[in-house]
Amino acid sequence: MEVADYDFLDKCTKEELIFHIRREGWLRQSFKYSDVLFSRWQKRSEELRKLQKTHSEKLDTFDSKAQDDLARQFDAQKNIHKKLEIAKRMKPYELNMQKWWKDEKRLQKEDKKLETLYESIDIQRKKER
Repeated sequence: MEVADYDFLDKCTKEELIFHIRREGWLRQSFKYSDVLFSRWQKRSEELRKLQKTHSEKLDTFDSKAQDDLARQFDAQKNIHKKLEIAKRMKPYELNMQKWWKDEKRLQKEDKKLETLYESIDIQRKKER
C-alpha cells in the first residue's frame, strides 16, 4: 500500500481545502495537490468569468453616438476656442475608455495567470504518478 504524502497541504489555503472537501464529499478524503490546484483553478476561473462579463457589459453602456457626434463637431469646427470647448466635453468619454482598457489589460493578465495555474496542474499530476 502506498503512503500518501500530504506535505502539499501547507501550500493550500484553508478555504481551498474546505471547498475541495465539500465538492468531493467526505467519502473520498484521499486527495492530491493536483486536486486542490484544480479546485483553485475552477474557483478563480468562475470569478474571472463573472468579472469579464461585467467588464464587457460596461462597454455597452458607453454612449459612442454622442462621442462620435462630438468628434464630428470637433473636426468641422474652425474656431480654436470652440474646438477647445468641444474637446473638454469629449474628455469624460476618453477617460471612460482609458479606464476600460486599463481594466481589460488587468483581466488579460489574470487570464494568463489562470493559464499558468492550469498548466501547473498537469505538471503536478505527472509528478504524482
